[in-house]
Amino acid sequence: MKKIQGKIHLVVNNPTAYHANFTQATITTGGKSVSVTDITMVAPKSEISWPLKSAISVNNSSVLQYKLVNDYGVEIKGKYQF
Repeated sequence: MKKIQGKIHLVVNNPTAYHANFTQATITTGGKSVSVTDITMVAPKSEISWPLKSAISVNNSSVLQYKLVNDYGVEIKGKYQF
């Protein structure tokens, strides 16, 4: 997470050699969920930032749940604990 031009962004890093085509991303913390709506593909070995439409306070109990489609067309579901 970082602030860019006054807005909070989720920063996504793809260290792999494969494309990560995200189809869904939601951050949940303290019983509140915020969907990340401007998600896109993250190219191999690159980083991208997605602006959040709503403010959310992220802490060590916050969870990012996501779905992506890999280069082979397989949908992958995952979680990331902040």
